[in-house]
Amino acid sequence: MPGDRVDNHMSGTAGVSLQAGTIHGDVTVTSQPAPSAAAALRTLPADLASFTGREAELERIVRALEEHAGSGGVVQIDAIDGMAGVGKTAFAVHAAHHLAPRFPDGQIFVRLHAHTPGQRPVATADALFALLLSVGVAATQIPDSLEARAALWRDRMADRKALLVLDDATGSDQVRALLPGSARTLVLVTSRRRLSALPQAMPITLEVLSPPEAADLFVRLAARPDLKANDPAVRQLIRLCGHLPLAIGLMAGKLRHRPAWTVGDLARDLTSAADRPTALRAESHSVAAAFELSYQGLTPEQQQLFRRLGLHPGSDIDAYAAAALDGIDLVTAAALLDDLYAVHLIDEPACRRYRFHDLIRRHARSLAYQDPPADREAAVDRLLAYYLHTTRTVDDLLPGRYPQAYRRQAGARPSVMPELSGRGQAVEWMDSERLNLSAALNHAARHGRHGHAIGLASAMARYLQARGYWDQALALYRTAMSAARQAHDELGEAEGLFHIGDMEHMRDDYPAAVANFTQALHLYRRVSNRLGEANTLNDLGVVQSQMGHYPAAAASHEAALRLYESLGEEHGQGEAHAALSLVQYATGDFAAAAANAQAAMKFRTLEHTISRAGALSTLASIKHARGEYQAALAGFTEGLQLFRALGSRPGVANTLDLLGHVQRIIGDLAAADASFTEALKVHRVIGNPAGEATSLNGLGLVQGARAEYEKAMDTLTQAAELRHTIGHRLGQAESFNALGEVSLAAAGENQAREHYKQALEISREIGTPAEEARALEGLGRCYLADATSDEARTMLQLAEAIYQRLGSPNAERVRAILQEHDLSTGPG
Repeated sequence: MPGDRVDNHMSGTAGVSLQAGTIHGDVTVTSQPAPSAAAALRTLPADLASFTGREAELERIVRALEEHAGSGGVVQIDAIDGMAGVGKTAFAVHAAHHLAPRFPDGQIFVRLHAHTPGQRPVATADALFALLLSVGVAATQIPDSLEARAALWRDRMADRKALLVLDDATGSDQVRALLPGSARTLVLVTSRRRLSALPQAMPITLEVLSPPEAADLFVRLAARPDLKANDPAVRQLIRLCGHLPLAIGLMAGKLRHRPAWTVGDLARDLTSAADRPTALRAESHSVAAAFELSYQGLTPEQQQLFRRLGLHPGSDIDAYAAAALDGIDLVTAAALLDDLYAVHLIDEPACRRYRFHDLIRRHARSLAYQDPPADREAAVDRLLAYYLHTTRTVDDLLPGRYPQAYRRQAGARPSVMPELSGRGQAVEWMDSERLNLSAALNHAARHGRHGHAIGLASAMARYLQARGYWDQALALYRTAMSAARQAHDELGEAEGLFHIGDMEHMRDDYPAAVANFTQALHLYRRVSNRLGEANTLNDLGVVQSQMGHYPAAAASHEAALRLYESLGEEHGQGEAHAALSLVQYATGDFAAAAANAQAAMKFRTLEHTISRAGALSTLASIKHARGEYQAALAGFTEGLQLFRALGSRPGVANTLDLLGHVQRIIGDLAAADASFTEALKVHRVIGNPAGEATSLNGLGLVQGARAEYEKAMDTLTQAAELRHTIGHRLGQAESFNALGEVSLAAAGENQAREHYKQALEISREIGTPAEEARALEGLGRCYLADATSDEARTMLQLAEAIYQRLGSPNAERVRAILQEHDLSTGPG
């Protein structure tokens, strides 16, 4: 039967050999198709015992029918559309059988042969002739003109309560004159085309089956007693079939007639097949044949775009990328995409973004490889050039940490690119294209286009880092770096190593980050790229700081700053000043830290950047350390707002942690809890163990302040273990101090003393005076609890001296403790 129906939801047109002609796949297509004889059957084809799914679609028809009854309106039309092999005819027949009792004046079924190999579609006038015969009009009484036949058909159906199935229509024009005028009639039309020119028709679009439905269908059709729908092999096979009823039916039929075969045998064959749609076959039927009938109905321009879309390495496409791929203008590309969408050769999951079903993609790709190799290569080159140039344009609109050191051109600038202005549009474009860009980069690396691979990796860096796609970024940079190495492109290899180091740093693998930065430095220096050298030195300094190597970190940042100054690179200078201020803050040189943070903010290029937000946070941290809590809250809030506006998830989470500590100190525990909890969620989403540990540490201190000591110790221990795993030395000192504070509050002086001693050892080793003073104060309090006054005096006096040097209000608190216990004098 034409359409999509044979015994197992299969297409009745696929794979049928008729008169001799040109063979396309498994379908014989005659050069001059024979006219189709119209036949109107007064009985429905048999319903399928194996029919599976489609309950929601059937319910829509029934509900509409009930709402339509008695309304006195026009005829109800349901347009059932979908891709080849999805089961449109099977569903229409199933629905007709279900509804037949409601239509006592009969059911009529007409094949319109839009996709019958070797036959032309039925002419509307011929279909009307057959319909009039089916309702008892003698052939001699049927008029010659189309208009007269249509009028007579409407007249004869005026009082009938009947159901009409028009199967496999070419489009709206073919069926418009076949529609009765009676509101008592239901018309079901099936077509591979979306019948948008029939506005009165209710569209019922059939998608492929859900995985459970597809598995149930396969098991029922295969009819093997030992086969279960939840078998892993069955799930794999239906996935390879694309959950398409036609493909599932073909494979089930093959298994049913090959008792020596298993489902795994079928799956292995499909997995290894070079052309899966052709491999999905039984006898003369195949999925490729069904797709070929749709393809043959396209114009040459539509066919060319369809083939070239098969070359696209990504998951979806818009009109701009399609225009580049096909070498056409934007208006033409958009119109051709609409044409392919109209006949279900592509889907539209989001507005103006299109994608293939996997099997149709494979068919399009197999057709593309029939084109000359030079044409295919040129199409892919145009696509890669479009992606690279547009990504670079977008990158220039995004807030970034570093100026790009790798800007080699790769391919001519495309004539058509989206007009993007501002960060919002840039992020929106990257959000839509991220997976396509990754696929394009991998394709470029595999096919010797290393310039495109490295260029895309560099242009995506700011976005991927700010949005927290660190695992994806790391994989892409490794691919790009390997491609550059194979091509002996030392600058490209250096750029890849730099970005790999950056991601290893973000993932808190500090030794790996240092190793990659060291290799990148060597290569940048060898190719005399001072900008790349400066970028790498500055990032190396950040890692050295987090490892507690503060003198080395300061030296790296200062060397980077000198290079940026020699290049006149203001953005880089701001980055280096901001990074240097963090080192100085950690080592207690608050005056120098404030000066460098202010210097970073003077550069106009950093006015709306992540570095400016970071500098704001550094200044707020200094105010926090000096006890200016309201000013610190204001500074962190401003920095947080900027990070949110910039879309920097790491920046948002880190600033929330800093804000939470101030909120805890001023006694707003609910706000602190909320800040740390939100930060923790973000750190976990983006995969930032160091940030996760910071948030846990803050939450543990909040729990301790609420006297939830057991819970607090568990949370703080988690933080300490994370920091030990990644080697975050400053974080370890903070964790041990926090554990000491909660232990002491819970009257566990001995345990607290051990924690404080560990914090003191680490803080002195890495040279961070704030944590050293905190540990000394804690030890002094422990000794006071044990009534060991000499040790208490020594520790507290040392803590007071450090606090005083840092300008911390904690000095007054320690001085008050000394006075209270009469320890102000004596050795110190």
